[in-house]
Amino acid sequence: MAALPAIHALCDPACPVLAVDLQDQQLIRQLATGTRSARLLISPAYPVSAAPGETGNLMPEGWEHLPVLVGASNQEVEWYQYNDSRFNGRLPVEHWQQKIPNLRQRRRWSVQQQKLADLIAEWEPDPLRQPANLLLLIESVDPLQVLDGAGPLLDHLSLLAVRHPEDGLEGGSASADGWQVWQGRSLKSLLAMLRRNRSMAVRKLRQESHLQRLQRENRRLHSLLLGLDTLESQPHQELARRLLQQAAAGEWQSLQRGVELWQRQAAGRCHDLDAFVQCLAHHVRSLGTGNSPAAPPQGEAAVELALVGLQQAFQSLVNSSALQVAGNEPAAHGMAQGYLRQLLAAATSAGIGLSEQDQGLIANQADALLSRMSSQSKLRESVSAGLIPEQLVVVLGMHRSGTSALAGLLYQAGLDGPKDEFLEASASNAKGFWESRKVVGINNRFLIRNHCRWNRLESMPLGWQDSDQASDWRNELLHCLSILFRGSRCPLIKDPRLSVLIPGLRPWLESGSLEIIHLLAIRHPAEVAASLHKRDNLSAVESVRLWLRHVLDAEKASRGWKRAHVHYGRILSDPNGTLRRCLQLTGKNNENEELNPRVSGFIDRKLRHCKQEDLIADFLEATESIRDERDIAIQIFELLTARDQITSAMESYLDTLTADWTLISKQA
Repeated sequence: MAALPAIHALCDPACPVLAVDLQDQQLIRQLATGTRSARLLISPAYPVSAAPGETGNLMPEGWEHLPVLVGASNQEVEWYQYNDSRFNGRLPVEHWQQKIPNLRQRRRWSVQQQKLADLIAEWEPDPLRQPANLLLLIESVDPLQVLDGAGPLLDHLSLLAVRHPEDGLEGGSASADGWQVWQGRSLKSLLAMLRRNRSMAVRKLRQESHLQRLQRENRRLHSLLLGLDTLESQPHQELARRLLQQAAAGEWQSLQRGVELWQRQAAGRCHDLDAFVQCLAHHVRSLGTGNSPAAPPQGEAAVELALVGLQQAFQSLVNSSALQVAGNEPAAHGMAQGYLRQLLAAATSAGIGLSEQDQGLIANQADALLSRMSSQSKLRESVSAGLIPEQLVVVLGMHRSGTSALAGLLYQAGLDGPKDEFLEASASNAKGFWESRKVVGINNRFLIRNHCRWNRLESMPLGWQDSDQASDWRNELLHCLSILFRGSRCPLIKDPRLSVLIPGLRPWLESGSLEIIHLLAIRHPAEVAASLHKRDNLSAVESVRLWLRHVLDAEKASRGWKRAHVHYGRILSDPNGTLRRCLQLTGKNNENEELNPRVSGFIDRKLRHCKQEDLIADFLEATESIRDERDIAIQIFELLTARDQITSAMESYLDTLTADWTLISKQA
C-alpha cells in the first residue's frame, strides 16, 4: 500500500485540530497556517521552552496552549524535564542513566492529569457549539491513555494520527512523515474495539468490587465471631465518633438527632461518654441563644477534664463567630482552629478512640466550619427579622420528571410563589415552568462558575459546598429569597438545578432556623429520555446519566430531613392524593377539608406525551452501550417509587447502587 501524504496535508482545514504532546514546531506552523477554524494545542506538563511560571514562544498566533498532562483519569503524577527534551516525561533519570549517561535532570514537579473530554469542555463551555468533526494528533504520550480519557469526543473524531503507536492500536496507515493514521473504516473499527475493551474492563472492575465487598464483610463477620470486634464496645464508640465529627463540621441538627439516638441505644454503657455527650448536646442547644457555655459539673478527674475542655472549645467557637461577624477573618480562623483542637483534646480525655486520619480530618476543618457558620448566622438574622419564613418547600427532580406539574399543583393549592415573574410557558410545558427567573439565574450562574451546566455530565468540584463561591451563592440566594418571599407563610421554589445544588444548602438545614421540605419528583428514565430528546435533542445515553446525577444527589442530600418522593404517574392519576401527602409535610393539610376543584383540575393527563410502555423497547436498544448504568437507573426508579417511605435498608441498597455507578462512570 502506498504511503499517505504528510500529516498536515491530511488535516481538513475546516476541522479543529487537537494535538497532544505535539513538539514538532514546523508541523505546528503548517497546521496553524493550513486550518481556518478554532485550534487547540494540548501539551503534557509544560512546553519544551518553558518551565512552570515562565512563558515560551512555542505557539504561533491563533493557537491556545494548555500546559497539562492528558490521561485517562485525574490522578497526580511526577513529571521530569531533562537537558535533552526528547526524554521529558514520567520516567525518572534512573531509568535512562545506563543508556544515556550524559542525561541530566533539570526539574521535577507534580502534575495532575486531566481527561481530554474535560479539557475540551473547559475550553469550549457551550456543548452546542462543539464541532461535528475533530482531528486528534498524539505524538509521544501513551495514546491509549489519551483515548481512554476522551469520553464522548470519540464520537466526533474524523481522523486519528499517532506518532508512536502502542500495542493494541492496529489497522492504521502510514503517512509520508512517519505518522500512523486512522480514518474512515479503519477509525470506526479502532473505536469499536476500544469501546468493547472498555466495557469488558468496567465489568471486570465491578466483579472485583463486589468480590472485595464480600471479602470485607466476611472478614468483619469472622472478627466478630472471634471476639476481636465485640458488639459490647464498638457501637457506642462509633456513635460517639460520629457526634464528634458533626460537632467539628457545624452539623448541629444532625448532632442533636444523634444525641437522641445515643440516649436510645448507648446511654448507660459508659459513664464517661454519657457525660461527654450530654455536655456536648447542652452546648449545641445554647449556641443560638448567645449565652456563654455553662460550667461543667463536678465529677471524676478524667471526665471533669474532658468537660472543661468541651466548655473551652465552645467558648472559642462563640468567639470565632463574633470575630467573623466583626470582619476579623484571621482572628476568627485562629479561634476556629482552637475550637477544633480543644474538641479533639476533650474527646481524647473522655475516652473516644480516634485514628490519626480521623484526627487530621477534624483538625483541618476550620475553613469549612467558618464558611458554614457564616451562612448559618446570616440565615438566622434573616429569619429573626421576618425577612423569610421558618419553612420553605423545595421541588427537586430531574428535568422533564414532573417538577413543573407538582409545583403548579402546589401553587394552586395555596403555597406562596415568588414575587417576580415566572419563566414563560412553552410548547414543551404548556401550563408553565413555575420557576422564578431570579432563582434560576442565580443557580445557573453558580453552575457556570463551577464549569457545569444542567445538561453536562460533570460533577461539581470536590468540596464545592464549603468554597468561597458556595458561600457567595448562599448569600445571594438568601438575599433573593428575602425579597421574593417577604411576608409569605409557606413559600415554594422549584428549579431542577437545585437537585445537584441542594447539598450546598446543608448549612441552612443544620442551623435549625429554617425547615426545608424536599419534594423529589421521580419519572421513569425512558420517559425522561424521550422527552429530553424531543425538547433538547439529547441522546438517551446522556439522559440516563443526567437522570442518575440529579436523582442520586437529591436523594442523598435530603436524607434525614422532611421529604417525599413523588411519582410522576401518581401526580397525573391521583392529583388530590399527591397534594394531600405533600401538604401534610407542611402541617397545613386538613384531611377532611375538600380541595377546590380548580386545584385538581390543573392537572391535564392529555399533556403526557411519553409513556413508559410505549418507549421501553426503543429505550433499551438506544442505551445498550451503557447497559449497566441504564439498569442501575431503572433499579433506582423502582426502589424510589415502590413505597412512600424509604427505609434504612433501602437507603443502604441505594448507596450500593450509587457506588457501582460511580465506579462505572469513572471508567466511561
